Amino acid sequence: MASGRTADVFAVGENQVLKPLKPRFDPQMLVVESTKTAAVHAAGGPAPSMSDLVEIDGRSGILFERINGISMLDAILTNVDDGIGHVITFADLHADV
Repeated sequence: MASGRTADVFAVGENQVLKPLKPRFDPQMLVVESTKTAAVHAAGGPAPSMSDLVEIDGRSGILFERINGISMLDAILTNVDDGIGHVITFADLHADV
C-alpha cells in the first residue's frame, strides 16, 4: 500500500494493515509508536487501533486497524489548488493528537 523511510505498509485482509520496519531500524521504535498510537486512540484521537506487535520474515511490525479512505497525500495531489485547506487540516490533526 505504501512505503516510507522507516517502514512499509501492507494490506492484511479487509480490516488490517501490517507496518513492518525496514531491517536497519531498531524494533524498539515500534514499542514507542504502539504506545503513543494506543494512547491517542484510547483518548478518541485520530489514530487506528493497534492489534499486535509481530515479527514477519525477520522484520518487526505492528498490525493496525485498516481505515479506508483517501490519504492526505492523495487529497493534496487531487486538489492542489486547496493548499491552505490541506495545511489547516494537517494542523487540526496535529492539535487533536
